[in-house]
Amino acid sequence: MALGGKHGRDSVRRLRLHSSLLGNGTCDPGTCEDLVNDYKCHCPEGYYEAENPERELAHDCLPEPCGHPTTVEHATTSSAGEDQFFNSDPVEYRCDDGYTLDGAASGEKTFFVPCQANGNFAAPPTCHPVRCGNAPHVGFSEFDASKVFVFPEKAEYKCDHGYTTDGTAAGTASFEGECQESGEITGVLTCEPVECPEVAEQENAEYAEGTHLVFPMTLEVRCSAGFALDEHRHDEVAYTISCTAGGELSFTNDAGCHPINCGALPQVSNADVEGGTKFEEEATVTCHAGYSTDQTPDRKSVV
Repeated sequence: MALGGKHGRDSVRRLRLHSSLLGNGTCDPGTCEDLVNDYKCHCPEGYYEAENPERELAHDCLPEPCGHPTTVEHATTSSAGEDQFFNSDPVEYRCDDGYTLDGAASGEKTFFVPCQANGNFAAPPTCHPVRCGNAPHVGFSEFDASKVFVFPEKAEYKCDHGYTTDGTAAGTASFEGECQESGEITGVLTCEPVECPEVAEQENAEYAEGTHLVFPMTLEVRCSAGFALDEHRHDEVAYTISCTAGGELSFTNDAGCHPINCGALPQVSNADVEGGTKFEEEATVTCHAGYSTDQTPDRKSVV
């Protein structure tokens, strides 16, 4: 039956438009099913059938939307805030400074996350903190030698008693080493023994002169012959000088060495005895009248 009138002309126009749509990429990447004065899209996985206002199509295969790129801890993307679809290029991310995909300082930092057919982003990999390893050994200090440090952790050190970072009693006794993005622990200092003042001259004694004492060194001092720590105790002839943790000199005997006392002056018949009784002192024996040391008139006294 022939088509006539306005109704017929509208039907012809719709048929021509329908035919042109079916051959103009409609339903891509799916396929079209021709219906009476209409059509239907059969869409592949990752696409759904819906109206496409941009192309003025009542039916088309549109990509599944995933929304804005997912937030990945310790990573950034230049596509943040942009809508992503199944047919979009995978979103490129880069791990932040100090983080890589395997935790190695030279490890890969870039990765891609695609929008999947179900409208969800694929699970992103993890950006691991760079490993610095164990803290460097520092003598005369306390620190956690077993811990594996990672960026940006800090290794705490505490110098032992009597040690500081500059060797002075007022110096700092603690410090931190910081794990860097390069995989190195920086800022590690040393613990130096506290220094003491120069030892003053020890009179009447023998010792290693010029010795520079630092904690916990000691200097042995021994009295010279004829000298002792106590003039009446002749066997007490040694003492030590120690450098303390506070940077001060400590003496086991701070009185020094003294001449020994030889005791009471001897008694000599027919003579007077006068003089000192200590080492290196002299005593004089003077004979009484009519007496001499050699039975002659001229020898009246002796030292």
